[in-house]
Amino acid sequence: MSSKGKIWIWIIIAVILVAAGYFIWQDYNHNLNNSRYSKSQQNIINDEGTGYFVFNDLHENFTKKLYFFKGQAKTNYGTDDQNSVVYKIKDVLQPFNLDQTGENEYPLLLEADYSDGTKLVYLAVAHKDTNDTFDSVDQVIVGKSDQVDDVHNYNQKELLLDTHFTDNAGNRENAILSYTFKDNKIIPNPHNIDLANPPKPQIKSVVTPTPAVSNNTKDLNNGSGKNGTIALSFDDGPGVYTSQILDVLAKEGVNATFFEIGQNADAHPDITRQVREAGHEIEDHTYTHPDLSKLSSDAQSSEISKGREAIKNILSSYVVSWLRPPYGSYNDDTVNVLGQLGLKKMLWNVDTRDWSGISADDIYNAAIAGARDGAIILMHDGVANSNETAAALPRIIDTLRSQGYKMVKLSEMNQ
Repeated sequence: MSSKGKIWIWIIIAVILVAAGYFIWQDYNHNLNNSRYSKSQQNIINDEGTGYFVFNDLHENFTKKLYFFKGQAKTNYGTDDQNSVVYKIKDVLQPFNLDQTGENEYPLLLEADYSDGTKLVYLAVAHKDTNDTFDSVDQVIVGKSDQVDDVHNYNQKELLLDTHFTDNAGNRENAILSYTFKDNKIIPNPHNIDLANPPKPQIKSVVTPTPAVSNNTKDLNNGSGKNGTIALSFDDGPGVYTSQILDVLAKEGVNATFFEIGQNADAHPDITRQVREAGHEIEDHTYTHPDLSKLSSDAQSSEISKGREAIKNILSSYVVSWLRPPYGSYNDDTVNVLGQLGLKKMLWNVDTRDWSGISADDIYNAAIAGARDGAIILMHDGVANSNETAAALPRIIDTLRSQGYKMVKLSEMNQ
């Protein structure tokens, strides 16, 4: 073959290789661009989705340097290498200085699918070295793959995981797990629920305190308003403990605002109707409780719209006015979507952290410590710890009333 012919063969081979590389790249980008994630989130998924990652597998007790391609890696393990595990990036956070010292951390969720049928989710915190290799400096097993939903950056110092489990009555219960990071170690909140051994529902009888005798029934039930107004709000329901909280509010003669997750409303339409029939407001808390700031504009619109529609489908002509973004996390796209949908954003200024597994006493102390005119107190009726919220609620209302606050729905705050 002539040298000219050889040159043409090499040119053809080069063109084929470039074209193959281009289509592989296009396929990867196509998957990302049609995902639910925002451009910034796609970028971080892309950074961590292909390349080397050193990981310590706690389930099978080995450490390996894995090569990820398109968010997935596979390796063999064991003495005869007959067993295998497939790792898949389930979710990633933008890198930030989680421990407030040194370099940025890369928190991510890894789904591990073992050849024996076990499927687990790890929370890992990684560092990136000079060779663009990720080293998992620490990792913990969170739960089974079907129990872990999302990871959030909370106030730049805490990782919060949306999880759920099924109780002994077949009800889905939401649980928010909290982790901090110090000295290259992931530190679980000691109150975190063990998803491998979740608690049984704790429906307790709630004793409502007897208020002081008064000749003014209105003041007795709902405060005098001398120190101003306060709104009680409840998130993440309807759930196992919503009816218990409704009983307390009814006994106390207080109305509140409930921000419902759409999929929970779909699962418990009867409880959603009970909330409304008791005179309380019901507002949108998205359909599945994602971190909106990680989603594309279209995905945010879908989440918010589906959440609102779930409520409207149960309550017919009821008008939903507000969205409370999960974890208070939102961006400019959220604001634009809300404008298009005719909704307003509603946050809070007193966080009781009742979702974190703390006691009724701690919930009470947090609520009272933040009491002031115009306070919007955040509590939860739809998490596994909401029985403690129900237990704290009578004391919270009684103390606020004795301090002269009037408790109102959010729509009444400026009236």
